[in-house]
Amino acid sequence: MVVQVPLAPRLLLTIVLLAPSARQTHQEEVRGSVTPNASLAGEEDRRGEANTNTARGDSEEWRRHLEQLGRLIDDILERVSSLPGEGALLPEVAARRRSQQLRCAAFICDDAYDGVVGAVPLREGPEDDGLPAKGAIRSWLPVFTHRVGEEESLQRPGPETRAMLRAVAKDGCRMLLILMEDGARVGDLLRYGDRERELDTRANYVLLHDPALFRPEALYLWRKVVNVLFLKVHGSPPWFELTTVKFPSWGDETGSDLVDVWSRGAFLLPAQSSQPRPLFREKTHSLRGKTLGVSTFDHMPSAVRDQPSDGLEFHGVEIEILTTLGEFMDFQAQLSDVEGLSNSAGDNRTGGLAGSVARGEADIALGNLFYMPASLRHFDLSIPYTVQCQTFLTPESRLDNAWLTLVLPFQGPTWASLSAALLAGGFLFRAVAALHHRVTRAGGTGRPFATLGDAVLYSWGMLLQVPTPAVPAPWPLRALSIAWWVFCLLAAAAYRSSMTAALSAPPPRLSFDTLADLAAAPDDLICGGLGDEGRRIFSTALDEPSRRLSERFEALEGESAMPMAVASRVAGGHFAYYENEYWLRAARARYLESLEEAEEGGPPAENGVHYDLHVMRECAFTLPVSVGLATNSPLRARVDGLLRRMVETGLVTKWLADVMAPTLEAERRLKGAGEERVLMDLRRLFGALLALVAGHILAGVAFAAEVAIGRRDRRPVGDVKANLIPISNRNQVFTEDSPVASAAPTSAPVRATP
Repeated sequence: MVVQVPLAPRLLLTIVLLAPSARQTHQEEVRGSVTPNASLAGEEDRRGEANTNTARGDSEEWRRHLEQLGRLIDDILERVSSLPGEGALLPEVAARRRSQQLRCAAFICDDAYDGVVGAVPLREGPEDDGLPAKGAIRSWLPVFTHRVGEEESLQRPGPETRAMLRAVAKDGCRMLLILMEDGARVGDLLRYGDRERELDTRANYVLLHDPALFRPEALYLWRKVVNVLFLKVHGSPPWFELTTVKFPSWGDETGSDLVDVWSRGAFLLPAQSSQPRPLFREKTHSLRGKTLGVSTFDHMPSAVRDQPSDGLEFHGVEIEILTTLGEFMDFQAQLSDVEGLSNSAGDNRTGGLAGSVARGEADIALGNLFYMPASLRHFDLSIPYTVQCQTFLTPESRLDNAWLTLVLPFQGPTWASLSAALLAGGFLFRAVAALHHRVTRAGGTGRPFATLGDAVLYSWGMLLQVPTPAVPAPWPLRALSIAWWVFCLLAAAAYRSSMTAALSAPPPRLSFDTLADLAAAPDDLICGGLGDEGRRIFSTALDEPSRRLSERFEALEGESAMPMAVASRVAGGHFAYYENEYWLRAARARYLESLEEAEEGGPPAENGVHYDLHVMRECAFTLPVSVGLATNSPLRARVDGLLRRMVETGLVTKWLADVMAPTLEAERRLKGAGEERVLMDLRRLFGALLALVAGHILAGVAFAAEVAIGRRDRRPVGDVKANLIPISNRNQVFTEDSPVASAAPTSAPVRATP
């Protein structure tokens, strides 16, 4: 690995201007060591290793080397944790804010560098400057220290090392210093931490420069660990060259950039502004046109495959997010189409979206990934940009209720109230008539409510708007009759209007709208979803309906999970599909459009019977959705910041509305076409015909009973003249006690009406 040092002339000028005259000898050493086109590997690396080994052989030189290295680490920590305007703060406040910025530091070393932290006294230099003196690492920053044994293999560290790594990750330490004599062991530790995700690769790392860290098998680390400083020692007394990896890098090689030079307690390169020169600069702000691999698959609404004639391969919410990220971060996206989340065997390491990321083929994964532990095992997920309703696409049928035409206008409680009112009305009329007769001692008992049977019959007749044969004479009965007539008019008008609405409305639909309804369905109704993640979600749910659904959950992959295949299977009446609401609505719209275009009624269902498609109203789960990144991706912080701005400005909502616009238009058109006119046919009158037939049957039974009873009990008809009422007295009110014969007129008699 060759490193160009274009800042050498500026470095020499800075040393001449800033260093005191006492350092002339050291300036000559630095001038001879840092030259243009200097190599950080090869022969110089071997010479540096030889100098280090020689110094280690001399205990005094090695102690001096460790002391200078400890001073450098103190200066690095001070530079990284420095705050703007901290001179105006109290020392305790400045120390607390510094510790909050880094939280803590982790120091991992071997036997050779075990004494670096304690090699420098805790107090040296002036104590009245308001800041901790150099060498006082432990005075203001918590430090984890761990020494790795010589025999410990860092390809699979021991339990103590793993416990220390987990503690560092849990406490959120932003600085890791790994100082080991053997660079290969450092590479093993970094590869283990990346593989097991026990190291925060987005933290700041300080490592000793070693050619073993840049072997081909370790180069992929520097595309993840980008905030790194390599300390390379030169000369005696030692001075250090601080370098970092280039990011982004092109090709398989990883270049290095010079960050600063440290010697005798000072950084030698000048600051570019009033602030100190940054040791860990932001590298993901601009990727300078680098091409990033992006894997996705057809899944609504994140990425929808376009027709070949459209010129674009995909569109969707996450495609728009990717385009915006590319514009702000200055990178080019190379899309690749994969088959779902994983292969049919369920091995996420070899197939699908997770497989492409695991093999290093993709830096970004777009596939409507839920922020859940199952996704976090294979991806680094951004902050959620939306939440989605996960529900079911279920079959729906129409209820044939033509035989209930006469009872449809009112519901059960209304019918019960009307029945109670009818029964109470007859008794009320008879009770008022009897009470009036008892109180007034008037002749007669109040026709036409003289008997209980007449009272019930005439009160029911009023409901059918049949008037009574005579107006009752008592005023209490007249007032009650007026109130009863008003009640009957209102009830009849309500029944007629409800009957009209029931006959003009389409038959009701039978659908599943809750998880309880779906769980109570017959066992031949199978549930399914993309992959096996749905089964795991339902099996770990706390409610009983979800656990029951997990027992008959079927995982689909490939062609069987395509929208048309899923909708056709659901239309067969024995399948329900689990997905997000937008996917299900789009699949239903596409299927109904295909039925509309086909002359024969569309593709046949499984059992030859077509059911309507219904999206369940209740959300089984509401899950957050994120953009997937490669594990330990250095882009996550930058992507999170930009994605948060997209959400806050409403861009994600706007893009979702754009993606769903064709589906909404299709739903409106299909709904208008499906609103067929309800014509009055023989099937709609089935209930009325059924009532007519039932009435004839009951009338026949009543007539037969009357004939049988009449033959058994024959009585004389009586005097015909006694049953005649004169025409002139037809409007006279009669009572039971008034003799009919005394009212007989001299004119021609007629038969009295009943």
